[in-house]
Amino acid sequence: MKTLLTTLLISFVLTSSAQTSSCNSIPAGADFGLCEMVLGIAHIENQGCVTLSGCGYTAADGVDYSEYFFPSPDACEAACLLACPEIPLTADFGECDMALGVAKLEDGQCTSLSGCGYTASDGVDYSSYFFDSIEECDAACFGTEECIDPTLINPNAICPAVWLPVCGCNNVTYSNDCEATNLGGVTSWTQGECALNVDEIETAFIQVYPNPTMEQIRITATANVKLTRYQIYSQDGRLVMQGGYAGSIDVTSLAKGTYVLKAGSDKKALPYSTIFFKN
Repeated sequence: MKTLLTTLLISFVLTSSAQTSSCNSIPAGADFGLCEMVLGIAHIENQGCVTLSGCGYTAADGVDYSEYFFPSPDACEAACLLACPEIPLTADFGECDMALGVAKLEDGQCTSLSGCGYTASDGVDYSSYFFDSIEECDAACFGTEECIDPTLINPNAICPAVWLPVCGCNNVTYSNDCEATNLGGVTSWTQGECALNVDEIETAFIQVYPNPTMEQIRITATANVKLTRYQIYSQDGRLVMQGGYAGSIDVTSLAKGTYVLKAGSDKKALPYSTIFFKN
């Protein structure tokens, strides 16, 4: 009974003084003793938000960490977890074709990833790094809620077939500013390509023809890039088609509208993208 009252009293003090908006991380090596008393939720350096137990809030290093704890897991994650966590380029999810979702790669852009599961070869569970759609990922990572203006999209615009790349505010590279405005609907851009992933050795871009289309589309690529896989997303970020690319894609089943096509040769990340219109 005495132990229960002590635990309740500590919980009351902790809840009263717990941090809520800031994120003070406890060092990974902090030792609170071998007792099984639950101390609460805290953010541990390089580990994330976890439940800690021990003999008290003063660790072996002599520091009182009582104010480092949060009243709930949600409060800890809201204060400490990045809105846009990045997956390292070295993370390997396996050769399976299971769609994992949309995530931002380190030094890259939001892309759809596949693999055998959310725990990569480095032993880290990346399930919390994924978004439900490209739009959600873009909004968290690049602030695209104000970046894309659908009213700017004009499928009838005739843009020159020249490579004068610009980087849209959504971190997507467009062939030129005409395509950025009329095909992407971006409100701002900078001259030059967006930062490429380290595994993108060659500078390349893709185009779809005919565009607009009613039945079949073909993809052309520069820099001798061999395209073997593709994915097609609707404007709201849903994956609507995917498969191997062998010269053409039948899009008859798609409804009229604007779509984003991603293509490449790596089944885990398709680095090249463009926009096409279905009539």
